[in-house]
Amino acid sequence: MKKLITLSTLLLCGITLAACNTNTGKKDVTAETTTIVQETTSQETSEATTTVPTKDTQWIGSDDYGYLKVPKSWVQSDAGGNNVDFMYSDGTDKNAISVKSINADGKDLTNLQTNFEQKIKENPRFTNVRTDKGNIGGYDAVKIYADYNNNSRKVVIWLFKSDDSMIRLVTLEGNLEIVNEITPIVEESWTVKKY
Repeated sequence: MKKLITLSTLLLCGITLAACNTNTGKKDVTAETTTIVQETTSQETSEATTTVPTKDTQWIGSDDYGYLKVPKSWVQSDAGGNNVDFMYSDGTDKNAISVKSINADGKDLTNLQTNFEQKIKENPRFTNVRTDKGNIGGYDAVKIYADYNNNSRKVVIWLFKSDDSMIRLVTLEGNLEIVNEITPIVEESWTVKKY
């Protein structure tokens, strides 16, 4: 959980840096397209959309921070403190998801994404950092994958701007099986408002 707090703190630092550097020397960064080698795929329907089992899940979140589904057995955690809007875990220190929302007014999303990605790559606690274009709840996102240096845990981070002028950071961390199981559930269920 402390690693998740550090990740959120890195985002805040990146946003601060980006806000300071909004009009100075932008450079194009081409994202390397990769995927987790052992990532499982979702079932495809005849409409070519992905579906995942939704039984045994629960909605988490709020109108202020957005909603998504996680396993029903996961519980709210305060390990993220003020660095995240909300956080849920499986009750261990290993598998968790958090959401952080930031007002997008006056912020350059591309610059934020570049700075945040660089901070993750420079963090010695992570290895095998790679980025890809992704989608979460119908929004285009930068999707960052990383491995923790000292164990087999994985991190998947979605950074995107939602239509309510908020920049969202959704962070999922856990063992490979959990990450592969929950990633499609998060991507399909995330929404600004629960209907």
